[in-house]
Amino acid sequence: MLLGCASRPDERGHLSWEPDARQASSAVSSAAEYAEERLAVNKSKLADMETKTAGMFRNGRRVIHVEFYDPATFPDWERTAGVLGGFPNYFTVTVDAESQQVVRHYASRE
Repeated sequence: MLLGCASRPDERGHLSWEPDARQASSAVSSAAEYAEERLAVNKSKLADMETKTAGMFRNGRRVIHVEFYDPATFPDWERTAGVLGGFPNYFTVTVDAESQQVVRHYASRE
C-alpha cells in the first residue's frame, strides 16, 4: 500500500486511490496551466470552472484525473452520469502524480 493514499477497485475493477489535498491542488494547477497553454482555454473561463479530481492507476503509474466543468452549463453536475463533448465547458486533463506532467486530455466539442 502506498503511503498517504487508500487503494480500492473502481467500478471496472481498476485500482484507484485518493489524492491528498496537496496532490490534488498541484494536479489541478498543472492541468489548468496545460489547458490554458495547450487547449487555449482562457484564464477567465478557467477561473469560473469547478473541478473534480480522482486518483487512478494507468500503465503502472499513479495519475490524477482532473475534470473541469462550467457550473452554469452543468448545474446538476453531481447527478450527471457522464459527458461526451462539451468543450470548452467540459474537459479533462490527466496528470502523472509524481512528475506533474500531463499524460492525456479529453477536449471534444462533439
